[in-house]
Amino acid sequence: MEFVRNEADAIYHEMVFDAMGPQPEYNEGSMAEETNSKAREFYDLLHATEVHISAKGQNITVLSWVAKMLNTKTLYNMSAANWEMTLSLSRKLLSPEDQEKIPKDFYSAKKMINVLGLGYKKIDVCVNDYFLYYDEQSKNLTACEPRNMAVVRQKDVPRKSLWYLPIILRLQQLYMSKKMTEHMTWHLKCREDANEVIHLAGTEAWKHFDETYTTFAKEPRNVRLG
Repeated sequence: MEFVRNEADAIYHEMVFDAMGPQPEYNEGSMAEETNSKAREFYDLLHATEVHISAKGQNITVLSWVAKMLNTKTLYNMSAANWEMTLSLSRKLLSPEDQEKIPKDFYSAKKMINVLGLGYKKIDVCVNDYFLYYDEQSKNLTACEPRNMAVVRQKDVPRKSLWYLPIILRLQQLYMSKKMTEHMTWHLKCREDANEVIHLAGTEAWKHFDETYTTFAKEPRNVRLG
């Protein structure tokens, strides 16, 4: 059966390209194994925007279905076990062929979405926001040591957590495309007049940063956030 991509499907298709970068042109300097791995992840996810499942006469792509199911978990604060029970019931409404197309558990669904660079890390935090606890030792702490007053964990459960959204993967993905790499290094290679402010590289703040951190400034692919 052949499906025609509708507007909703196109949005998810474009989302993959936006998150993973303008594929599939990879830089020659990239390591072969890493490139092949990233390319495989990209095409697997892109495939999920093309493969359809049918339910009650309506067709929906696998990626769209997974994204909406995970969104439901977030909206209603469902536990992983609760969500997987809902997943199991939903799968029974599909044909055996379609059941094989979608993730079988929460881990598999989250792994698919994480390829988009939408993962996160939870870091223990002092309830009064004095300190962040990154390492494994924080799991044994019951109080914020310097203050000895703010409880960090109670019954092995963090009292407060920071949800950190890593951006390193997203920045790396920008350099997986030759075309995007040209844009990312335009400030060094394509500016005709260094004194004309047509890019942030011409501002005093940028110049001061380069003078202060000379080693960082020597690599044009380094990204400045601010």
